[in-house]
Amino acid sequence: MKQEDTTMISKFSTLTALALTLAAALPAAAYAPQNERPDTYKSVMHDNEKKSVTAGTIHTRAELARLGLKADDVISITVFPSSDRIDPPSRGDR
Repeated sequence: MKQEDTTMISKFSTLTALALTLAAALPAAAYAPQNERPDTYKSVMHDNEKKSVTAGTIHTRAELARLGLKADDVISITVFPSSDRIDPPSRGDR
C-alpha cells in the first residue's frame, strides 16, 4: 500500500467516526430538555379540613366490624377540597 492510500483511509475513518458521533449526539441533545420539569407547572396548595363524623355515615357494616367500630362512634376525617369534577384528560371527555 502506498503512503497516500493509508493517509486517505485514515482521513476517511476519522470523518466516518466524526459523522457517526454527530449523528448520535444531535438527536440526543434535542431530546434532553424533554426530561426536565416544565417551568409552567404550578402546584396549588389547599387547606385540608378536619371534620368529626359518625362512623356509620362513611363506613359499611362490614367495614365497621373489621375496624371494631360502632355506627354511632365519632371519628375524625380529613376533607380534601374538590371541584366535584372527574379528571377529564384521563377519561378522554374534554
